[in-house]
Amino acid sequence: MVRRAIAAAGLPYSGMNSLFNLGPTIPMSAASPGDVIYYADGGVGRAHIGIYIGGGRAVHGGWSGFNTVIAGVDIGGSAPVFIDIT
Repeated sequence: MVRRAIAAAGLPYSGMNSLFNLGPTIPMSAASPGDVIYYADGGVGRAHIGIYIGGGRAVHGGWSGFNTVIAGVDIGGSAPVFIDIT
C-alpha cells in the first residue's frame, strides 16, 4: 500500500533501502498527514512502513499485505521513525 502511494506521488522508491532518501527524519510532533512512518521491527520481527494520517494515527497496509488497518502510530515493536515527505 505504501509503495503504491509513494509511486502515485511521483517519488522514487525502490524498497526499504531507499526509504530514507524520500526526506529527512522528523519527530512525531512535526509530522503531517502523508508522511511515512518506518518501524525497524513492526512487531512481527521484520520492518514495516505506514502513512501518517494525523491525530496520532496511521494507515498500514497490514502485515500480511491483504488488509488495510488504521491504528495508532505505536503498533508495537520498535519506535516509529517519521520521514517528512515534502
